[in-house]
Amino acid sequence: MTKESGFTLVEVIISIAVLSILCVIFLQLLVKADSILDDSMVLDQVIMDAGTGVEQAKSMTSLESFSKDNLFKDYDIVVKKDSLIMTKSLLEDLDGEYLLTIHLDLQNHEASYGGLYNLVASVTEDGEEIYKIGTSLILE
Repeated sequence: MTKESGFTLVEVIISIAVLSILCVIFLQLLVKADSILDDSMVLDQVIMDAGTGVEQAKSMTSLESFSKDNLFKDYDIVVKKDSLIMTKSLLEDLDGEYLLTIHLDLQNHEASYGGLYNLVASVTEDGEEIYKIGTSLILE
């Protein structure tokens, strides 16, 4: 009796099944990695927009310049007794709603004096805060 070398049909079918399971797992990892990349790109853009808003606010020299300057034409500006609140929608083409809120605290403001004010920028996604940055601002 001669012994022939090679694989049986059962061995070939089992190896194809194992390889197909590994391919499915690999493809799922690729899809998840793509989703994570998209989320990180959105978060990076949102953080850059918040930083830009803070830097624009820091470039202002007086309280009046917030409403007169074209830097904030895309913002909804609300002036209250002790605060100035500016809001702007970010990345409107995505599924989630991203909102940048810049809050300038005016509690210690006296009309005839300038001073140091607290400025906080926060980004919310569908109402949940995902990023917050604070700084101080000197206005005349």
